[in-house]
Amino acid sequence: MTRYELAEYGRAEGLDLDRDDALALSQTRAVRVTPSLTAVGRFDVTAAQFVGVVRSRGCELWVRPKLPVSRLLFLLGYANDSRGWHDDDPAFQEADNLVEALVRAFIRHAERALARGLLQGYQSVEDAQPAIRGRVREADQLRRRFGLPLPVEVRYDDYTTDIDENRLLRAAARRLLRVPGVAPDTTRRLRRLLALTRDVTDPPLMMPGPPIRRTRLNRRYFPAVRLAELALRAHSPEFATGTGQGIGFLFDMNRVFEDFVTAELGAALERHGGQVRPQLDQALDQAERLTITPDLSWWSQGRCRAVIDIKYKSLADHAPPQPDIYQMLAYCTALRLAEGHLVYAHGEAAPVTYVVGEAGTHIVVSTVDLRQPPGPLLAELGRLADRIACRAAGLHHVTPSLGAPFAGRP
Repeated sequence: MTRYELAEYGRAEGLDLDRDDALALSQTRAVRVTPSLTAVGRFDVTAAQFVGVVRSRGCELWVRPKLPVSRLLFLLGYANDSRGWHDDDPAFQEADNLVEALVRAFIRHAERALARGLLQGYQSVEDAQPAIRGRVREADQLRRRFGLPLPVEVRYDDYTTDIDENRLLRAAARRLLRVPGVAPDTTRRLRRLLALTRDVTDPPLMMPGPPIRRTRLNRRYFPAVRLAELALRAHSPEFATGTGQGIGFLFDMNRVFEDFVTAELGAALERHGGQVRPQLDQALDQAERLTITPDLSWWSQGRCRAVIDIKYKSLADHAPPQPDIYQMLAYCTALRLAEGHLVYAHGEAAPVTYVVGEAGTHIVVSTVDLRQPPGPLLAELGRLADRIACRAAGLHHVTPSLGAPFAGRP
């Protein structure tokens, strides 16, 4: 199998791919594959915002993030659980491969968590029993048994290892066994984790519901739990190649950056009061047929105080794309704000303000330097929240040209 490597948003020209592999790679959306203009029968591959690995029948493609692996895993983990995440795992600091770092760290922490045996807890069970145990489900007894006394439809609490924490670890081990490029020794350790959790229900190979809540009882599990949640959040394309199956393990950097900034900037804004609401739908027109969904909006006493949109783009050499400005103008109009904020991943350190139209709507463009260590990075977002709060306090809200307030607002 041929292995290729690309940087995030990088390009490789003249790759010797067969048509099935070229089609398979394009189906993942991780890269764009086009016939080469300079080499007949070969293909040019351009990476997009996804990082990780994709494997088809005849090739394996690795897309490396621009950020160091330890920094990317910090962004992923902190957005998922800012209080429970630690970025000092040796696997994070030493690895230059995102997938390898995540798999190794998960195995290490899962083995450590299970070394003292599987965690147990109470689970509510509904079952038909030959004798009464717990509480009788009278409605189910009448509906299913038609008056027969046995078996009895009951509900009881069972002290078992088949709990959410163990299900999550098992799901992550199953998911990581399918990741391309996993070393044989790593595969053996993942299979051992599956053997240790063989009595646990197999959940779907996808991100479960709300994150598991940290308690005194499950504290030893938590490093492994958080890594398992990251593994299950990865984009996992599976596709037919024409001659076999392909699979991938990818992270969307647009989503990674948005989730991280939303989590930390939102928490920092709420320290100024009010409530932050991510991805809140709002009507743009009076008839409410057009909808806008800002990445982040900050509310107080039923009124929007600030609106923020988050872009994983670099502004190092140019002004913000005009569609981003138009989008923010629409947000300000709908929310009756005199100012909106665009936050980018890289660019000039000092914020830049664009004043648009006779109404003088301010579009403030700020950047976040992701290359910083975690402490300064979080401090920078805190300062950004302070600026947004101060400017919101000093600006008057404007009446939109569309007229009356829209229905359905908080």
